[in-house]
Parts: sequence; C-alpha cells; structure tokens
Amino acid sequence: MLACPPSEQVCRGAVTLSTKRTRHGRHVQSARRLGSAHFAIKGGDSRTVSVHLSGEARRLLAKRGGHMTASVVARDEDGNVGVTKRAFDL
Repeated sequence: MLACPPSEQVCRGAVTLSTKRTRHGRHVQSARRLGSAHFAIKGGDSRTVSVHLSGEARRLLAKRGGHMTASVVARDEDGNVGVTKRAFDL
C-alpha cells in the first residue's frame, strides 16, 4: 500500500521488485529485476500497486526461496525525490 501526503497534489513514481544479491564463497550473484510498475497517487490518497511477474521471474523467485526487495522511488510536483527499500519473503 502506497500513500501520498495530503500536503502534496500528486505523487508519481515506480515500484521495482528484485532478488537480493547472494554470495557463495568468492562468487557473488548480482540482484535480478523481477518486475516493476509505475504509479500516480493524488495527495491524501493511498493505493495498492500491483507488479506483474513473468513466468521466468516466478521461477527465479521460487529458486531463491521467495526472498525479494521492493524499491519505491517517488517524486512530488516540486521534484523532491523519496526512495524506500524493503526486503521481505513471500
């Protein structure tokens, strides 16, 4: 659930889901992007943003035990940028 403060007219941005970076000894496996979605929310409102995952992304997620990171980049009308990252398991 994403929310835009009442003091703003509109908040725009993107949600990106990716796998976490993994390390196996000296080998580091980079994070993989699973999917993304753009949003626009009026000030004072909140909204659920759905991100479509392809079949390949679902398989990769299952292989990695359901661990993923959600990154949200939001901008207001003045151009101020906010970035939030959260790690979670499905």
